[in-house]
Amino acid sequence: MNKFLLILLIGLCANSAMASKARLAALGLTSNLTGLNYTNDGTLILKDNRNIFLNPAQVTQLNNGFNFEMGNSDAFTTAPNAEGGIIYDLSNGKLGFQLGRRSEITNAMVVPTLAGASTLLPPKDSFDIVWGQSTTKGQGWGAGLHYADLKNDPTGAGDKKASELLLSGGLVQDKAEYFGQVGLMATAEDTVAGSLEKFEGKGYFKFGGAWALDNVAKITGTVFKNAYDYTAVGGGKTEIGTLTFDVRYTRINKPKADLMFLYGGGFTNVTGDSTTGGVKTDITVQQIPLYLALESAANSWMDLRASITQAILLNTYKVGTEKQHDPNTTTVGAGATLKFTNFTIDTTLQAATTGVINGNSMFANASLLYNF
Repeated sequence: MNKFLLILLIGLCANSAMASKARLAALGLTSNLTGLNYTNDGTLILKDNRNIFLNPAQVTQLNNGFNFEMGNSDAFTTAPNAEGGIIYDLSNGKLGFQLGRRSEITNAMVVPTLAGASTLLPPKDSFDIVWGQSTTKGQGWGAGLHYADLKNDPTGAGDKKASELLLSGGLVQDKAEYFGQVGLMATAEDTVAGSLEKFEGKGYFKFGGAWALDNVAKITGTVFKNAYDYTAVGGGKTEIGTLTFDVRYTRINKPKADLMFLYGGGFTNVTGDSTTGGVKTDITVQQIPLYLALESAANSWMDLRASITQAILLNTYKVGTEKQHDPNTTTVGAGATLKFTNFTIDTTLQAATTGVINGNSMFANASLLYNF
């Protein structure tokens, strides 16, 4: 049970902010849970192609293009997942379509398995549809749908099935943006020797916005609720619910055309509880995260970027009566973009986590982008 809660807490404490997953990871704008490279919805801080999964109205602000994210299809590997899609102008709006993206609902489903308590499989082969239109006043609105399912019915073995459905909507303006996400369905089941193991979502929503104070400073805020029940083989049931408030202040400086650096901080507060066998355990997490990131042209065909993030002063989690300092949060990210005529390749640098530059495996988490 303690391991189950610890894995949940590490995920709650992860920075959740976010072109490609590789770029966002290198800039420190990524969610991470026990080493797994979870898919980011996007970020409220910087302009990026992945923002359409956070605020679908952002599709109206982007150029046409393809994205191909190299990765693994296994839900429980430490490698990033494979996905890809397109953003394209149509006569009456702009369309985004993505295959293979993992949602935050899926991430919650694998928590019991990471704790060694489950054989559940999350839904797979997902797709996202995003649609947006610009208005005559320079605003943009958008709506999105995410769906995934799974059904395994092998002979002589337990049946596995899972499904999820997530809807989102948003608005972008000159100096502000707003978004909302609601999970309508999230289930996973595994019938083992006549006994049912089950994950059942009981409430998922995320709302937030960003407000530019001037040409440099920006305030962002997010409210995130996730609640679910997990029934283990044999009938033991755990009910978990958390509510997260996160606010950030960021300054984004562009002193010249080929240089961008940002820095900022904020406050994250998580409250919730876990109930097993009628015994309720309260959960509290508090952090003050700081971050610093740099992105610049190294030459005409390569951009480099790096970041450091850390929670300072306040970095605690409390489970019941046990209060601890959270695990060390200092993280350095680094990455590169290789630029061609219309193609770009985004990668992270493995040396950022190992400290060793290895010519045989220097780059990781590659993404291929084509804009037109």
